[in-house]
Amino acid sequence: MQDPIALRKNLHDRLVETVESRNALLQHAAFLTTMGVHVQPLRVYALSSMDEVTRNFIDGLCKRLTAHHANGTPAKIELDRGLYQVADHKRLTRQTRELFGQCDDGQKPEEEMALISVYLDALDFAAIATEIDRQAANLVNTGLGLMANAIIDQLSLRHFRRGFSGVRYNRVIFETYAFSDNGIGSKLQELESLRPALNLIETEAGLPFGGAMDAYIAEARRLNYSYPKIASRTVFGKGGGLEIHCFKDKHEFRFTRTALDAVLAFLMLHGGEEIAAHLLDSLNPAEAA
Repeated sequence: MQDPIALRKNLHDRLVETVESRNALLQHAAFLTTMGVHVQPLRVYALSSMDEVTRNFIDGLCKRLTAHHANGTPAKIELDRGLYQVADHKRLTRQTRELFGQCDDGQKPEEEMALISVYLDALDFAAIATEIDRQAANLVNTGLGLMANAIIDQLSLRHFRRGFSGVRYNRVIFETYAFSDNGIGSKLQELESLRPALNLIETEAGLPFGGAMDAYIAEARRLNYSYPKIASRTVFGKGGGLEIHCFKDKHEFRFTRTALDAVLAFLMLHGGEEIAAHLLDSLNPAEAA
């Protein structure tokens, strides 16, 4: 549980150090200028500096708590910037902004130090702590939902007729478009979001998927101008619960029925109930054909 009082105290201490350092920097720069040293104009304003330190403080806290609570899922604790930023969210009156502006040149350190309390009073630390705690408590479920969405998106299950190709070779087959080196960065991000979902299902179900995703992603990383597409007829994970077959214009994800049942069970539990049920309804006649 986050303590609003402790959050304010920790941020206060950082802002004190910031004000001291900012004023020292500006005074040293001014001195160098009088000595004939050319110094580029410093864009370290009083109010925006406090906002930048606050952003770094809250974002760092969220990252640490994410690492502690996410349990290997891709979920993150991310707060709306409007909850903890002041300068761009009209939390201060015009007169108060002018007081900050009068401190921009670093010549009024005492006045700027007094404005720290004004800045902190503009933030609702109880709301910040509550939102962090809320997200932390739901982080694993949120992450599992993201994993389910990654499966649905990458196997084109939202567009069912395009994704599900049928049952052949004793496997349930899903088609996706072949990709090339053009825009491979975004495609790799998509595949990297799918990999942990399948790895988790593999671990929980005790089913060997055969390393198809790892090999597939490794080959995708090799694509370049001289090798723009994965070679047609390439197969990854041969004999495993998941095989990935590559052709000129499409790639096929081929699951054994046992492996697919594990995937569908995961979807049922984590937000893909309707899609999983639709697929199950379609599998029976397809397998009987």
